[in-house]
Amino acid sequence: MKPSAYKFFFLALFCATALLSSCARSEGNLASQYEECIFLEDLDAMFSIINDSFPFANMAERMLGINMENKMTQTRAYFENRSFSDANDFFEALSNNFFAPFQFLGHLSLMDAPLFHAHLAVFPPESTWVKILDNPKSRGFYADAPEGLFSPDAGGSPTPNNIATNSIQYGKIAHIQIRTFSPFNLDHDREILFDFFAQIAEYEHLIIDIRGNPGGASAYFVDLIMAPLIATPITYSFYLFSKGSLYDMQFENEDIGPILNPISENPAQRLPLLHPDDAGLFTRYAKIENTIYPKGLGFNGKIWMLVDSFNFSAADYAAMIAKQTGFAYIVGTSTGGGGIGTNPIVAVLLNTGIAFRFSSVYGTDNLGRAAYEFPTIPNFLIQPGEDALEIVLSRKIA
Repeated sequence: MKPSAYKFFFLALFCATALLSSCARSEGNLASQYEECIFLEDLDAMFSIINDSFPFANMAERMLGINMENKMTQTRAYFENRSFSDANDFFEALSNNFFAPFQFLGHLSLMDAPLFHAHLAVFPPESTWVKILDNPKSRGFYADAPEGLFSPDAGGSPTPNNIATNSIQYGKIAHIQIRTFSPFNLDHDREILFDFFAQIAEYEHLIIDIRGNPGGASAYFVDLIMAPLIATPITYSFYLFSKGSLYDMQFENEDIGPILNPISENPAQRLPLLHPDDAGLFTRYAKIENTIYPKGLGFNGKIWMLVDSFNFSAADYAAMIAKQTGFAYIVGTSTGGGGIGTNPIVAVLLNTGIAFRFSSVYGTDNLGRAAYEFPTIPNFLIQPGEDALEIVLSRKIA
């Protein structure tokens, strides 16, 4: 039995032998008291995992004014004083009373039905993600769970009309707009993008417009946009840190994620912009250096990228590496951030089957700036009321 399983076992044993304690009310029959107890048991198990593995607690207080310890205490007190009709009722209460104020900081969120089923479809069957999520309790809950409460990135099929292309000035200025970097669009969009890049290979300017793009898979931008357009290899770097709990380390033993190494010194000594309040949380890290190799198409003209505050996750990652490497000149407003990290890990509440997820990895750029706290700032920051495309066309392109 894994250490985390021992926690769940003893919590369950406690509830079974102390139904008249603080997790149950004095009135009501034994069955209703037991139901109240299992919801509180799930709540405590969830808080235990978050406490051990979530590395953004200090950031939540700096950015959102939320003290994690106080929030958990307040939530626990609220749940002790109300009843739940079923697991769906409990799910909504968790959404509204605990998860909502974090605004997806560190991907901290419940998993709704589309996101749950998307994980089972996308992750390899032998992965830790699927092993945790694919259980009778969770399948039973998500067979008729609420949809769309907290999962803007849930899906399962390619986003239709994801790409719009335009030759603004034939032979000179090309424009392409990409709505999402959804992993479900990787194969679907590949031929569309490569054909378009071949058609505009001799153009003087290419404008890549990702405004409003919420992210998706980092491979979309790297493999489908950068690789076909560059002529020589490009290398960039960033850092990943974790608290190194027993729970989150089980996700490191995967081919689809990096392996983090024990930290022998305070990482702030080498990364001057890493926040000192956070540096002491980490026990494991990795310096990631990625090299993108050309795929043979190439583009000799000037590349521009239009961004805005709605660019998160892989869209922020795209802006970050484009700016760091000089691949494109970035125009627009600051992005939404959160672009450096790994796949959020998942956990299941054993009594209800409800699943939640969060990033156990804290990502920074090559200087230590946290991705969630310091979004990508464009090379050219537009003013309120200005339009990034108009700026590029009227002020920058002769």
